[in-house]
Amino acid sequence: MSQFNIPNQTDDDSGSDESTQTGSQADDAAQTQADDDLHQNEQGDYVQEIDLGDGAGKQVFKSKSLTGLVKELTKAQENATRKIRQQEFDLKRRVK
Repeated sequence: MSQFNIPNQTDDDSGSDESTQTGSQADDAAQTQADDDLHQNEQGDYVQEIDLGDGAGKQVFKSKSLTGLVKELTKAQENATRKIRQQEFDLKRRVK
């Protein structure tokens, strides 16, 4: 499998390293984890693996392009948000 790196992009141009050092370290660790899980397989597909660490296994997203991969991840986020909102609605309805 070939690995590739995605440039680390940040919206924070404040230059204040001291106040955000802990947050920055956490962001760096999360970025490193994300980089480790994003790769190209032998067929050239871009693959993103997400493991929540709860023993349920990995979610695997694949696409021929990075744009397609973003679309797959976006669709999964939309579905997750819909599911969460439905569950919240159902819980509120049961409590009343």
